[in-house]
Amino acid sequence: MKITRQKHAKKILSFYKNNFNIVPPYNVLVDGTFCQAALKHKIQMKEQLPKYLMGEVQLCTTRCVLKELESLGKDLYGAKIIAQKFQVRHCAHSTSPVSGTACILSLVADDNSRHYFVATQCSQLNSLCSERDRILIRTGSGQKEDFLSAQAQI
Repeated sequence: MKITRQKHAKKILSFYKNNFNIVPPYNVLVDGTFCQAALKHKIQMKEQLPKYLMGEVQLCTTRCVLKELESLGKDLYGAKIIAQKFQVRHCAHSTSPVSGTACILSLVADDNSRHYFVATQCSQLNSLCSERDRILIRTGSGQKEDFLSAQAQI
């Protein structure tokens, strides 16, 4: 990782640590689009995210995200396999699954008490999460070297 990118990430993480008491191990909620982008760019999330965040990372997803990937068929089969390897966090709508975006938003709603990071490529989820104060959004720009860039929306 380049030094400037590492300094930027360290600055953002120290801000969240000091203001919102977000400390390792970091809980990273991953949606299907992020898994697909990681697969496309051949990025090992379990290796790269801890390096970037400079601490332990717990990658997790929800049942709704897994159901959404399953319903989208063969095009996202690889992303589904990747997402199945993560911890599955229980959501309020396990009996009637909703879209992955709605499910992730419900988990980080209001105060984000579990201090989730959101890993997404979805522009809709990105814009909805950036309106909230306590969420660090991790998005990839599409190029391999810029894939793990961070945005802090405060």
